[in-house]
Amino acid sequence: MPKNLTETGSNLTSIKGKSSQPKFTYPKLPASLPKECEPEFRSLIDYMRDHHNWDPRKIGAVEAYLGNLLAIREATRCIAEVGLIIPETGKENPASTLLGRHTGMLAKFTTILGLNQQLTLEQYAKAGGGQEAPKSGKAAGNWSI
Repeated sequence: MPKNLTETGSNLTSIKGKSSQPKFTYPKLPASLPKECEPEFRSLIDYMRDHHNWDPRKIGAVEAYLGNLLAIREATRCIAEVGLIIPETGKENPASTLLGRHTGMLAKFTTILGLNQQLTLEQYAKAGGGQEAPKSGKAAGNWSI
């Protein structure tokens, strides 16, 4: 009996034009996320697939992750426009409370999904993974804060 297959060659042949893996079909964008999130949604799934961490049962966690990320971006925008203290009332901007809550949730979902907190969508696209990063709009930017 041969010690390894390279001594005698392999009997295995492939069918031309047939892939051993079925073509991947992306899940539908959850209704709670705006259409502008589609490229980021797909890129996030691509990242997880590339790191052998994608499971269709994680779609709810992906939805929650992106929802928290959108809330953080919106709260950050509101704080940038008005400030931490609302000048007219002298009270704390409610967006700062939301920012804190959603940042904590985002950190939890980052761990659940096995994401690198420092990796941005643009960096991942440049590295050859996923979709090309959007240049502007809500879907542009990074997955972490």
